[in-house]
Amino acid sequence: HNQSFLVRSDNAGIVAVTNKGRSRSAATNTVLKQIFALQAQHSVRIHMEYVSSRENIADALSCGDVAAFLSGFPLAAQQVSFPLPDNLIGKLISL
Repeated sequence: HNQSFLVRSDNAGIVAVTNKGRSRSAATNTVLKQIFALQAQHSVRIHMEYVSSRENIADALSCGDVAAFLSGFPLAAQQVSFPLPDNLIGKLISL
């Protein structure tokens, strides 16, 4: 794999099945197959790591509390730009 990404989540079940590569649920396995196919197609590897909800800085954002989320990033007013790999440019959405 050319690129590796660490994804932290407070959803222990998703972390476990993603890292394991399979689930008891047929529906979840269908989604996992799609995820792994995309990873192979784009030469990327996702590894997931569990973090508690209390330590998850993105938890406020996932609950719709943008102000609380941004309070954890005092330098958020600074824009940072970095080049994306060519194979990912068409896969991301700019908001």
